[in-house]
Amino acid sequence: MLGACRRAELGAPANVPKSAVRAGDVFIQCSVEPARRVNWCRVFHVDGKLWCERDFDLQPENRYAQENELKFESFDGEVIHLRAGKKLKPLMPCDVED
Repeated sequence: MLGACRRAELGAPANVPKSAVRAGDVFIQCSVEPARRVNWCRVFHVDGKLWCERDFDLQPENRYAQENELKFESFDGEVIHLRAGKKLKPLMPCDVED
């Protein structure tokens, strides 16, 4: 019984897209948008509440990240941290609302 509770606890809430990836205390979903030259990303709190939905670009390169670069480590409230020390920065600030 305890194992079943633990598995349910690790899953994403129903309103978080299945393609979102857990990174620390958030779920992150990003798409590659070559025509617009950005990554469109959404970040959700673990309870499923949307935290940020913006266009991002890869820093320090000033370009969009390719699919194989979208290896999420964390989100600090503004920047999505990727492996290899790269970051996705929003083109406009993420306004965190209570």
